[in-house]
Amino acid sequence: MSTVAISYHDINQTARKADQVAQKLDSYASGINSRIINKLNNYQGGYSSDISSAISIAKQKVEILEEQAERQRSFSNDLFALEDECKSVDRAVKSRISSLTTSFRDAYNIEIGALDKVYSTVVSAFNSNVVTRWVKDKVLAPIDNWENELIGNIKHWYNYQGGKELFVGFFWAAVDIAIGIVTVVGAAIALAAGGSALAIAAAIAGIVLGVIGIVNGLTNLVNEARAVVSADKNPLKAYRVRKEDSLQDSFRETDSKLLHGMATAMDITVGVCAAITIVHSAGQITKKGFKWLTGSKAKLKDIKYIDEVFTKQTWDTVLTRGKDTINNTRVAFKTKNFRYFLEPGEIVIKNFGKNLKNEYWNFGSVKDGTKSVKSWLKLTKDVRDDGVGLKLAFKNVVLPGAILIPNGKNDATFGDIADIVEKIKEKIVPSFKAIGGAH
Repeated sequence: MSTVAISYHDINQTARKADQVAQKLDSYASGINSRIINKLNNYQGGYSSDISSAISIAKQKVEILEEQAERQRSFSNDLFALEDECKSVDRAVKSRISSLTTSFRDAYNIEIGALDKVYSTVVSAFNSNVVTRWVKDKVLAPIDNWENELIGNIKHWYNYQGGKELFVGFFWAAVDIAIGIVTVVGAAIALAAGGSALAIAAAIAGIVLGVIGIVNGLTNLVNEARAVVSADKNPLKAYRVRKEDSLQDSFRETDSKLLHGMATAMDITVGVCAAITIVHSAGQITKKGFKWLTGSKAKLKDIKYIDEVFTKQTWDTVLTRGKDTINNTRVAFKTKNFRYFLEPGEIVIKNFGKNLKNEYWNFGSVKDGTKSVKSWLKLTKDVRDDGVGLKLAFKNVVLPGAILIPNGKNDATFGDIADIVEKIKEKIVPSFKAIGGAH
């Protein structure tokens, strides 16, 4: 004996999807008519056989699309008819079984439970007269169908009309905006703290970079919305708009020379500001190196490049400490003091965890907290770009944790060098390309 199981939901959803496909095919055919055939027919230049051939091919394509749309529509109508027929048969079978069950129970005096009685009474009440049957079929059933239709439309929009891309795009745009905000906050705190002319210039440059990052993130949000609007009728345009990740990209998609010039100016501004922050970061690393080599106890902000770092006295001190290190190494070899050689490794291991904590979990102050938040946000983008693997671990764990120059609570790490290289690659190089493109 075989069993047949019919899912009304699956039939309904398949029918609706077929109807949606038919609508898309109609829209595609209509687009060919309006954007290709009509324009070719209205062409005012010299008429050639190529234009006639193009019109003919386009019309053949429209006919094929319309034929496929009609097939999908017919298929959809057949499925809806099948659903109605199955429901009709189901109701008839249910009514017959209920009648036979009642007769059998009455004939043999079989009692049923209280809940079954309530359910049986409700079902019988709904099927007992024309009014209640009308309520069930015309009010309750359409509500159920409307719910299924709504869920189906949402799923279709999410999977086939750009909904998924919209959510993903909004998320990454929000990440860019958040990075811009924490950059502005951190730079503003640095600016308020004052310092050297270079430190102040770097803080101002950081604010500018952060503001541009926020603007580009907002532009990305708008472009994602534009892409969804265009996805149904013009997928190619939606794809192109979604690739516009910055205000500069959007400006360059226009025919305006003024906007093209503004895009180039923005790229140059980003490059100049990035260069200023790179010089400041390199200076901080240099100062940490000076402190380590000379044994200076001065604070970084109090160290002067010309007066202290680049002086004969400094380099004499460095040479003296270097000679002492060489002599101590020789003595350690002669005396077999292997503990001396293990100490640098112990420092590296001990400081590795400290440096990672400073990078990702340092909320002792607002400035440190913004740096940690920014590190987490950049990590999410690296997961998107590189996936979870050795490259991600090396870039976001090994480099930020690996000590380059000891400096108490705030070592210089290989991650600092990587940040400089990243800025050169992502901001300086595009700036030079923009200048070259402008000419």
